[in-house]
Amino acid sequence: MLSLQQFQLLECVGKGNFGDVYLAHYLGSNQEPTDPKIPKNVPLAIKCINLEHSNEPIDLLLKEIYFLSTLHCPYITHYYGTFTGDCNLYIVMEYCSNGSLLNLLRYYSRLTEQTTCFIILQVCHALEYLHEKRLIHRDLKAANILLNDDGEVRLADLGVTGQLKFNSTRHGGKNLNTFVGTPFWMAPEIIKNQSYDGKCDIWSLGITTLELLNGKPPMSHLDSMKALMRIPKLNADSILRNMDISPLGKDFIRSCLQQDPNQRPTCKQLLQHKWLKKCSITNIMEEITVMKTNQILSKEKPRSCKPRFPLSDKVYKTNLPNQLESWRFEDESVLRFDGLGDIPNLYNNSNNKNEMANSPLLTKQQLRTPNISTPTSALSPTSMAISPKTNLSTPATESYEDVSSSPSEQKMKLGHENQNIDYWKDVFLYSLKKVRQRAINEPTKETVKSLTRYMGDLEKDFPGLSEALVQEISTRVAKLKNL
Repeated sequence: MLSLQQFQLLECVGKGNFGDVYLAHYLGSNQEPTDPKIPKNVPLAIKCINLEHSNEPIDLLLKEIYFLSTLHCPYITHYYGTFTGDCNLYIVMEYCSNGSLLNLLRYYSRLTEQTTCFIILQVCHALEYLHEKRLIHRDLKAANILLNDDGEVRLADLGVTGQLKFNSTRHGGKNLNTFVGTPFWMAPEIIKNQSYDGKCDIWSLGITTLELLNGKPPMSHLDSMKALMRIPKLNADSILRNMDISPLGKDFIRSCLQQDPNQRPTCKQLLQHKWLKKCSITNIMEEITVMKTNQILSKEKPRSCKPRFPLSDKVYKTNLPNQLESWRFEDESVLRFDGLGDIPNLYNNSNNKNEMANSPLLTKQQLRTPNISTPTSALSPTSMAISPKTNLSTPATESYEDVSSSPSEQKMKLGHENQNIDYWKDVFLYSLKKVRQRAINEPTKETVKSLTRYMGDLEKDFPGLSEALVQEISTRVAKLKNL
């Protein structure tokens, strides 16, 4: 039986109307048997659906989860399991570390015909698998096509968080007439509110091919309503006329964008098309590597997002331990203050406000250590630990493990202000080492280690940053305790 306690949630990597997607690791549990189908210490994606805000009834959600559990295709994101907690439904899926095709389009603006051909070939295999099971995706586009560690394609956003629907054999297998999808990729029969089947995915496949080759879908310059009015009149030849691609590529797109769904080929027929048959590459790692290397060189930060429904906002309070806990707080050596004493309020002076607003970092004069007068009687023998000076000359995280954890009585004495505090070495680096010791698993420890390296680089580039942060945190904590 899966539960949130068996996973370490690292960060929110995506969100939608349904809820949020978290990057996670499966840790297992001492109390419950480990699920052999879920790999340990491998990045996973956990989709968190907030049931309070879901428009779909529970029985339909369960039915769609059943469909997900029956999918076993190398071109579709792998499903591992489902569990519930509080008012959330959690779906554990394969994590594709290279993100969606939108990342490639943002970097390259448009993709080459060879790269596009490879991607569409793999997507076509995924659609063939779905259609053979009488399932329709209904929201095919670059944003829903992911790339795994090996540069291979995975079709995503199916089922509960997507538009996957069962196409039954009632009414000739064309009983679906609900208005779903994203306007620019939507098939004409859906816009006209006519019945439709898997051929609507073929239309979206043609639009997605144009999206990859041109960097955007047709009519993307229009608002959604105008696009919906024009799509039923779209003529593929008018778009293809000025495109610099092979005749075979144009023929493939033209066959997908037939207004009459009966004139569109099936996925099985498309897989025999000469354009796809000529595809000679097996992955697109070269394009991904170039993109990621340049992002690292340009110091571009990885994308993350604020969750739409934070997991800390629980509907039902329980006595269970925090399911997201990654830290050890019961350690007696953890720093605990009963009070911070009187710290001057740096924000009372209007001149200080102006100076702070005009400078990214405070000056040395502004950063002078405040006189913290905490009565020693208020502190237990283990409630305060002070780091000694180290022999580090720069913020070098290579010496991370060498930071001493015992106080230097000669240089720092409790209750006396030290005029020579090195805020990076004696406060930040020391504190990060102690925080790492609190971590209860290896991924959390590695995260703290990465933070240490990152902070060390920032301190080199912006000397005084650590001192400014310590000042602001101390002042803020003191102010909150005095409220």
